[in-house]
Amino acid sequence: MQLDFEKMKNLIYLKIRNGISEDLEFLSHELRLFEWYGFSLTSFPSNFFLQNLVALRMQGRHIQLDEHFERYRFKSLKYMSFRECKNIRILPDLSVIAPNIKELDMSRCENLVEVHQSVGLLEKLELWNLNGCKNLKIIPRSLQLKSLRRFRLFGCESLENFLEIQQGTEILVLPSSIGDLTSLSSLHIGSKNYTDLPSSFSKLQHLRHLHMFNWENFPKALDTPGCLPKLDKLYFCNSNTTTLPEIGSRFPQLGYLNIQGCCKLQEIPRLPPSIKYVDARNCYSLDSQSRRRLLSQFGDMVGLPQSIACVMGPSNQDSLSEMDYDTSKIGSTSEFEMDVASEFEMDVASEFETDLASKFPLDWRDSYELLLPGTRIPKWFNHQSVGSSISFSIYNDLKSSAFALCVAFKVEIKVNKPKRFKNFTCSMYAFVNGCKERLMCQKIFLDPSSSFMWFYFDEGRCWSVFKKKKGFHHIKLQCKISNYDSKLVKVTIERCGVHVACKCYQNSRARKSILERLVEVSLDA
Repeated sequence: MQLDFEKMKNLIYLKIRNGISEDLEFLSHELRLFEWYGFSLTSFPSNFFLQNLVALRMQGRHIQLDEHFERYRFKSLKYMSFRECKNIRILPDLSVIAPNIKELDMSRCENLVEVHQSVGLLEKLELWNLNGCKNLKIIPRSLQLKSLRRFRLFGCESLENFLEIQQGTEILVLPSSIGDLTSLSSLHIGSKNYTDLPSSFSKLQHLRHLHMFNWENFPKALDTPGCLPKLDKLYFCNSNTTTLPEIGSRFPQLGYLNIQGCCKLQEIPRLPPSIKYVDARNCYSLDSQSRRRLLSQFGDMVGLPQSIACVMGPSNQDSLSEMDYDTSKIGSTSEFEMDVASEFEMDVASEFETDLASKFPLDWRDSYELLLPGTRIPKWFNHQSVGSSISFSIYNDLKSSAFALCVAFKVEIKVNKPKRFKNFTCSMYAFVNGCKERLMCQKIFLDPSSSFMWFYFDEGRCWSVFKKKKGFHHIKLQCKISNYDSKLVKVTIERCGVHVACKCYQNSRARKSILERLVEVSLDA
């Protein structure tokens, strides 16, 4: 399609996906939004006059920030993105080009080497994304970004001048000036060989989201009671640490903890009462006591009595109820699995950007979730079965609403080098007296785990399905998984369990089973 932009003198918004333009000589002076993904030119035309531009997004392809770009004066520009532009090597002086910039996204610019020192002085900058800039070496050492709220540095493996040396050989991933970013609410950092954070990190009293990948050990600077009093979301993934600090006293408002891939971690300390989500997949060295304690803590927090039993007794469970971890991966991680994990981390980084647009902290959610390695479902889940479905009966007297799900999954990677896959969807359907309703639907991140167990509790969402009518209900739960590429990975449901105050003796099949047992015993018995 041929477009004559010269005739569009009043054009305000322009968004193009993968359009090709060999000759672009005019754009409206009234343009506010210029978004062209796959921009085919290598340079901005020198005759553009875009004084009113507010948002500039040029994702991918060939664009370079050459001398033509450096001559621009975008006084009104607030949002700038050159995401995945592989030909950009230097980010020039933005204090002259775009002094009022609020959001700057240079993520996955693989050949970006240098960021001009002036970027560290942009007073109105709120978001700065450098995730995946693997060849970035030079970045501003002085950070006087008083408005900065979100800072992402994951995958910047080549940084040179940004590091500081402390106490001989310890390498700090951030300079002491990080403490001056007092408005910072989220920080995303990850690279190898870093051992600690500067002591000034404790000045970040408004930090709420912290993502950390590939750290050798948990930073000493964070092992101080109350160091980050408002932190409610912590990712600490792919670390070789064997222990964690007393998280409850360090981060008293923590609601979300992700420690995936900490293969040597042996114990998880007791977590604060505010916790609602823990993901500990691939933590294969966790001892069984720590695992049981964590499950018990979640059960206690949501008020699940662990003494509930089914009158059907052991016959309602199968002989595999004691199956423990899949230990085939303990102590060894293949190069392939590391590659997959790296891709997974970048997907998490992308998801994190979406998270920030949602309402947080976690207290808006009523659900509790826990993901652990292995497929062992606690005995206090009084109904367990192999496969994806389970049945029980309840009497709805509206007095007891203790209800929780536990599902064990097995993940098998089917190809040698898979493309990125982000998550799969787990849906639970309830057949109540034969009538089908969807109980819940949840997205779960895919990772290279061989098996993991998922605990889920949501009193408001789940129990409301069962209390619509009083009386006896015969329930069948069916778990289904969807929304993933089955050519790349196979996800199966190994087992499922339900914690519920059941009335299974009212079931005719249950009565028959009880009568059969009575026939087998003596009258005295």
